[in-house]
Amino acid sequence: MVKENILTFPVSTGSYQKFIDEIIKLSEQKTSSYVCFANVHMVVEGYNDPLFSRVVRDADIVAPDGQPVALFLRILKGINQVRVAGLDVFPDLLKEAETRNKSVYFYGTTDEILDKIIIRARFDYPQLKICGSYSPPFRNLSSDEESKIIRRINESKPDLVFVALGCPKQENWMAAHQQTVKGCMLGLGHAFNVYAGVSKRSPMWMRRMSLEWAYRLFQEPRRLWKRYFYTNTFFLWLTFKYLLSTLFSPKNKNAAMAYGSDYHLVWVPLNSFRVLTGPIADTLAQYVQSYCRQEGCTVKDVTIQADYIHLNVSIPSRVSVPDLMSSLKRHLTGGLLRSYPSLKKNYNGKFWAKGYLLSTDGMNDKIIKQFVKRQESAGA
Repeated sequence: MVKENILTFPVSTGSYQKFIDEIIKLSEQKTSSYVCFANVHMVVEGYNDPLFSRVVRDADIVAPDGQPVALFLRILKGINQVRVAGLDVFPDLLKEAETRNKSVYFYGTTDEILDKIIIRARFDYPQLKICGSYSPPFRNLSSDEESKIIRRINESKPDLVFVALGCPKQENWMAAHQQTVKGCMLGLGHAFNVYAGVSKRSPMWMRRMSLEWAYRLFQEPRRLWKRYFYTNTFFLWLTFKYLLSTLFSPKNKNAAMAYGSDYHLVWVPLNSFRVLTGPIADTLAQYVQSYCRQEGCTVKDVTIQADYIHLNVSIPSRVSVPDLMSSLKRHLTGGLLRSYPSLKKNYNGKFWAKGYLLSTDGMNDKIIKQFVKRQESAGA
């Protein structure tokens, strides 16, 4: 999915159903992946802790969980983004898992809450495959204990692993086990309590007005008042700073000049793209667009052929073209191998021989093919 930067890390964008579909796709890959649900608390945690920010950046999907996050994308980024709250996604994914015959696993919280979740899930979705659950001790686990837990989860063969350890612990746990837990992990936290009936969700009018935090504060004032007072205030300050920077930044005054440089970039692979077709090619195109946007570039077109990739992109003056190409090649290789580990057998983890900067105008597929052919005949 395409991501858009929001203060501290990129957040995925798209319709609500798109998020559901993409999460199911991750579960079908039979590899390890994880999904974060970004609210104000997570954004501030990422701002204060670069290591945690990297954890969220590395997630396969980062959903705009909080209404303020969705509003930030809508108002300040001009993206018509709806809120994708974990509280809504949790039951919808259970329903989707029942429909598509996917297995689910519940990890975290307490045995009491897990029992209530399982009882309700079996009532709501009689055909749902619940392959297991586990409530870890509320302490640091030894490496031996961690290994036993991971083995227990994997032996149950889950498609979706719902995790509730609280932010940032659950996100750190998912990132630490990205290569070991075989399934799509989702950090849902408070959604477990709500679905179990232990906590009540705020009324719809409060959700629409970005006041869901106030309802939770009313329910747990002693535990949450310091967190909400700090994170909410700090998020408003960060948003205000961002607004000022966009209003008075010199780049904005010369926006047309900064983004007026159109380039045609071409990658020539070591081998022909024998398997980079269909869904894999679509994933590659999404990665290209996502990483370009993270660098502040505007993608106009991506063409994936059997013997090259052609990227038509507008690059701001502050971005070095060689640095952009180097970053893209590095990230694209890592992203594709995470999504499709089988590609490693085909290409030994290497996809691109070189990237060639072509003309800034007058380019078309015929000219590009001629250029590629000349490079290959010259042994480039």
